[in-house]
Formats: sequence, structure tokens, C-alpha cells
Amino acid sequence: MLTKQSATPLSPTAQQQIESAMVNPSEHIPTVSIGLPVYNGAAHIGEAIESILKQDFDDFELIIVDNASTDNTVEICEEFVAKDPRVTLHRNEKNLGASPNFNKAFHLSRGKYFKWLAYDDWVEPSYLRKCVELLDSRPDVSLCQTLTTIYTEDGEFVRNYPERIKAMSDDPRSRFMSILRDVTQLYQVFGVMRRDMLAETMLIGSNPAADHTTVAEMALRGKIYMIQEHLNANRNTKSVRTARDERNWWDASKRKGHRPKYTLLLLQHLKAIRNSDLSRRQKWLLSTQTLRYFATCRRFAVVRETRLNLAAVMQFR
Repeated sequence: MLTKQSATPLSPTAQQQIESAMVNPSEHIPTVSIGLPVYNGAAHIGEAIESILKQDFDDFELIIVDNASTDNTVEICEEFVAKDPRVTLHRNEKNLGASPNFNKAFHLSRGKYFKWLAYDDWVEPSYLRKCVELLDSRPDVSLCQTLTTIYTEDGEFVRNYPERIKAMSDDPRSRFMSILRDVTQLYQVFGVMRRDMLAETMLIGSNPAADHTTVAEMALRGKIYMIQEHLNANRNTKSVRTARDERNWWDASKRKGHRPKYTLLLLQHLKAIRNSDLSRRQKWLLSTQTLRYFATCRRFAVVRETRLNLAAVMQFR
């Protein structure tokens, strides 16, 4: 089980990096960039930041992108910025929606590897080191993640998530279909990724569940490795949204006009296949598999969306 760690002193390497950054912040290119997008995260963002600063791997930058928060998120982040130059804060004048904010964090990054961190999650102290060591030793791996432990909003243990993903095949089509079929909670999008490969993808799209496509694109470029240790913590914050609210949450500029969620998701997956380095025949075969999968699961998706909307309506009765 994951535990909440007390503060640990900086290593000599980290201290040297901090002193160097204070002299010339642009001189050192970190091994890992962590993008932390946030909106009104005052209740939990301090714990997320602390978990990064407590890592036993020191060569990182933490990029916080605030999406026009209206609580005291900015003030909390500024305290960390003042203490450690590896932490930077960027503020949006208006709320862009989740997707543009996530992507802005990536575009601000400089590291060899990149990781998104949710403002209400945290990672164990050995997380970055173990992911970096794996990626350094396995050039065939595009994304590395550990197993995930789920907690309540108050930080109480719920369960260890049973990961079913099987994306270590040499066949990119097999890896892609494993992401499509076997992933329900997509914790892989918060794994450590090769930045150059992630830059070749569409990043996080503006449609709901667009992060699913992002991980599928990474699977087309390399293997998805799951370290069999529970070093990633997910805080299960409850929020009930209608389909329209969900679209606005992903991208605040997409308020008018929409296609059904799973139609958009299908189109994004087909676009990912088209943009890949697969041969024409492989693209055709994988597109056919993807179409068949969505045709099979569509009725279940419709039922789920209906239930979500009904739940949102019932809370106001």
C-alpha cells in the first residue's frame, strides 16, 4: 500500500542542480519533466507537489499550469516556487478547459521524458527513479507506469487497481487493441513517456476520453511497460457531470455543437492509426479491427452515457 511520506532532505546532487538553476535556470535540461495542470486544486495540490519533491530521483522539472483558479491554488504553488527553482508556475488568464491545459504543460517541458501528474494524486518516492531506469534500459518501451492504488477523496485506502493491460507485444497492432479492449481506468496516461514520441501524437484531444487515444498512440510507437509495484496513487474524487458538462470540462471552447462521445473516440483512434508508421496493409487491418470493436461496444456505451445523464438529473430532485 502507498503511504504518505514525511519530508526528506535534498541529496547533494539535487542541491547542486538547484544552485545551478538559481544562476542560470535555462542551462540545465532535466531528464524528466512533470506537467501538473490544475484548476481549483487547493485542497490537494500541496500533497501532489510534495510527492514530487520527495523523489529519490533528483533530475526533474515540475511545471504547474494553473487554469484560472478562483481558490488559493496559486498562493500554495507560489510557496513551492519560492523554495525550489525546479518548480515553475504558469497562469492562464481564463479557463481553457482540461485538454488545452494538459497540452500546455507538455509544450512548456524540456526533458527527455515527460509525465502528467493530476493535482489530486501523488506518487511514492521511488516512482521516478524506477520508471527512468526502465526507460533507459528498454529503448523498445514508449511509456512506463507502475501499478495504482485507489484512495477516497479523504485519502483512505480503497483498493489496489487490478491492471489487465497487455501491451508488451512486438506487434504494434496487438498493443493498440490491448489498450482499446483491456483498459477501463486509464492510469497509463499519467505514466512516464518518451517526450519525442509523445510529441508525435495528437496529445490530449478536446473530446471526452481523449486520453485513451493518447495512450493508444504511444502503444503504436513502443511497448507499454507496467512495473509491478504500487507506486502511483489515485484519489477518487467524485463528480457527476452530464455529457455537455463533460465536453465543456475537456475543452471550454467547444461549447456549441458536438458529436456523440464514442463516435468522436472512434474517429480519433482511426486518425491515430492513419498518422502512424504502420504499412498501408497494417493500417487497413487495424482500422478494420477498431471499427469492429466499436460496433460491438457501442450499445454498452450508449447505456453508460444515459445512466450518467440520469444520475446528474436525479441529484437536483
